[in-house]
Amino acid sequence: MHFRSKIQNFNRENFQRSSLFAIIFFSLFFMFSAGCSDSKSITPPDEPLTDTIMYLFQDGDGEWTTLDEADFTETGIFTPVVTDSQGRYSMALVRVYGEEQEVYVTTMQTTLAEVPEIDVSSMLGINNAGTAALTVNVEGPSLPDFSVNTFYRDISRFSGTAESLTPGYFDLVLTQTESGNRYPSTLLDMRNLELVADETLVQDITTADLAGSITLSGPYTITVLDQETGDPLDSEIKRGKVKLLTSNLTFVDLGDKDDLDTDIEYTALGTPLTDADTYLLDLGIQTGVNHMLYYFAPFHDEGDLELSLTIDDFGLSFTESTGTGKLLPGMTIPDIQGVTAIGYHVGFSGNMNGISYSSRSIISAARQTGTTFIMPDLSSVTGWDTRWSIPVNAEIESTVVEAYIGSDYFLDQTSIFYYFMEISPGELYQNMEDGDWVAILMERISYGGPL
Repeated sequence: MHFRSKIQNFNRENFQRSSLFAIIFFSLFFMFSAGCSDSKSITPPDEPLTDTIMYLFQDGDGEWTTLDEADFTETGIFTPVVTDSQGRYSMALVRVYGEEQEVYVTTMQTTLAEVPEIDVSSMLGINNAGTAALTVNVEGPSLPDFSVNTFYRDISRFSGTAESLTPGYFDLVLTQTESGNRYPSTLLDMRNLELVADETLVQDITTADLAGSITLSGPYTITVLDQETGDPLDSEIKRGKVKLLTSNLTFVDLGDKDDLDTDIEYTALGTPLTDADTYLLDLGIQTGVNHMLYYFAPFHDEGDLELSLTIDDFGLSFTESTGTGKLLPGMTIPDIQGVTAIGYHVGFSGNMNGISYSSRSIISAARQTGTTFIMPDLSSVTGWDTRWSIPVNAEIESTVVEAYIGSDYFLDQTSIFYYFMEISPGELYQNMEDGDWVAILMERISYGGPL
């Protein structure tokens, strides 16, 4: 199968590129390991669990060993020492919450070529940059047929005070949208900001500040077609958005598809973008029951666009292994021709014997062989409590499997931006070229019905 973009007239200078794998997959690693359960209320076990946290490491196919603080730098950097001839290594994080009776296990398997070192400062509670705060007071305009949206980095419709923000340079953007439209008509104000650690930046925006408002061009349309049939994918598109991504990594909504619309409508700045700014197409397309395709593509030239996509779930599905006497989540790996595989993710949530389980496993493309993947078994680790392993007959609450794929842009992505936790997804899209794309194939099932 082949994904083919037909967005035309792209010319852009090459940029130094960051790695998608480190940002997407390690974002998953930290997010799923943080301990944010949505499990059902269950009866506590007879012998309650106790609070535990373990960091584990595996060199190639060797034994899993326990890491401690001495294995990390003072700033939270972990540099794997790997003797495996192929540079293969794995990491795992085990968190047990005694009061909640919850077990979280996340594993990651990759190679030195893909991830030479890792920033684990957030796991260790280290804040290298400090935090800042931003207060925004919007005093105008107030027109009955218009709404004003405020954007700060990835915060939409922001007003009031936001705390615990990362210091650095960002943008504050205000747009105005006419009632009934799904795209803004006016760029009211755009400010470059610098947030300083331990300080609160106050921004007052009055009607007088809006004298330089810019009328946006358009609206333009983006038509998404089924590559096999040539028919518009209107009813299948569950999310269709266009955003401006500024040089300071602020996302600004410029268009959104209504369920009744055939095309995505958006407005634009009306002037050529700089190389550091980009528009972003953000799609969520239903490819089958419990199956979705999420597709992201940057572009620079405003106007009417057309995009052709192959719509298929490719047999992506959750599987499991119980041969060890415990349940190990796994997945069936799809065979997708004409695209670059980046990596895979499988997740499981369930409960048994008064304990709530959440397991996630992440694997890079270089580590995956064959058509299936099963989460590593950690039960042989010294100090492992047998109750941390998921029982074979556990009640399944939800499962998710994801395959990350992309254009040929990702074929040469063998070096990783070292401090992955310092990079937002916006920087990925910003550094991609026009015509590049990344997609996520997903099967997500909540037992009792689709999520």
